Amino acid sequence: MGYDITNKESFDNLKNYWLPYIKNEINENNTKLYLIENKVDLEEKRQVYREEAEKFAIENNLTFFEASAYYYINVKEFLSDFTNSCLN
Repeated sequence: MGYDITNKESFDNLKNYWLPYIKNEINENNTKLYLIENKVDLEEKRQVYREEAEKFAIENNLTFFEASAYYYINVKEFLSDFTNSCLN
């Protein structure tokens, strides 16, 4: 699951709608879930602070990544982790 760090509403929607929906639809014991904050290249426009997102990730057993699709920051790392998770 991903959200835009420059858009607080995208994070709130993830917390209040998407995560509960996904957890209701899957078997959590066998599924690794990710929290990916996107657009970290736009730090000056940040509306969702990393500490808040990391805390949320820990509380909900989510693997946390910061990323920027525009500058390809941590995209390779996320895809590698995701691929390894699928293969295991």
